[in-house]
Amino acid sequence: MKTLDAGYTAVIDGMDRVAWHDLMLTFDDASLFQTWSYGRLSWGDESLSHLVLKKDGTDVAMAQLRLVRIPFLRTGVAYVASGPLWKRRDEPVDLVHLRNILRALYHEYVVRRRYVLQVLPRTIRDDAAGIRRIFREEGFAWRSDPQQTVYVDLSAPLDEIRKGTRRKWRQTLQRAEKQAIVIIEGSQMDIAGEAGQIIEEMKARKRYVEYGDMRRMIAVHGDLPDALKLRFALCKHEGTPVAVLAWFQAGKIGIPLVSATGNKGLELSASYPLYWRMIVYYKEHGFAWCDLGGLHRERNPGGYTFKTGLAGDACEVKNYIGQFEACPNVTIMACFRAASFLRSFYRHSRQIINRRLNDVRRRSRLPSAS
Repeated sequence: MKTLDAGYTAVIDGMDRVAWHDLMLTFDDASLFQTWSYGRLSWGDESLSHLVLKKDGTDVAMAQLRLVRIPFLRTGVAYVASGPLWKRRDEPVDLVHLRNILRALYHEYVVRRRYVLQVLPRTIRDDAAGIRRIFREEGFAWRSDPQQTVYVDLSAPLDEIRKGTRRKWRQTLQRAEKQAIVIIEGSQMDIAGEAGQIIEEMKARKRYVEYGDMRRMIAVHGDLPDALKLRFALCKHEGTPVAVLAWFQAGKIGIPLVSATGNKGLELSASYPLYWRMIVYYKEHGFAWCDLGGLHRERNPGGYTFKTGLAGDACEVKNYIGQFEACPNVTIMACFRAASFLRSFYRHSRQIINRRLNDVRRRSRLPSAS
């Protein structure tokens, strides 16, 4: 087993929630999914573990893990979602920090606790080949991540970014901006409460069940300190909320986390000015990229067209960097992968059934041809 390089030490579960959130603000790759609030509201405090890597006494990397223990067996699974964090704010990227936090994670959760360790970095904009090489050298197997995304490059001036959107997207934005709408921005809980109303309206219209995550995001927002709260943009028409968008404010890679449009919002194309407002915010606050989140051409063609339209003709649809796994023995790894396959199959099957039911319901509401 490889040891940590000279000067590096790891601290396991030695920090409270307040200190953890304060430390997250010092990393450019901060993610809402690594916040203590997201972990505790999603899985419970008792299922969390936290590792901080130090170099000569300075905190240089961190990772929150979800621990799932398998009953009657001396093993389990340790998940790192959208992590670890290893890019110090306003400092050159140092791959040595990544290498050493992987060693620390491997030693603690694979060797000492004998867990399967799964790491999902959720990134595509880095030196992917170099990062995969480090994971491989540190004993991790790689699997592709099927989820795709597109990024908006925020390095150009705002007017160039706007001109870079696809023509139809830009024209729709211009028309929407001329509507009698008002956009309110902020992190207040009353705005978040109105966002919940729009989510329910969209859920009723589409008859989907996959909007629970957005409800959870609002709950997480309420639990986070001010510096890590979501930024909401609420669109109103004649005093009534019609659409909402909320995004994470920390780090240097932006991402929308709550996006809902009511019936009236659809008529007004209200999502267009909201997404553009997010791009403006990220540009003005020094972000490098905006990850527009998952997209799928077949499952959600409307969302695919919308997001690629914002990203522009030069955008590339790409997969995330992948999933990395380490395990104490082959048998446990085989069982873990079989369970992962069954879980993915179940989720995919449920999505297909829901889509087909939605199609049936929509057709049943169409007027008769007679």
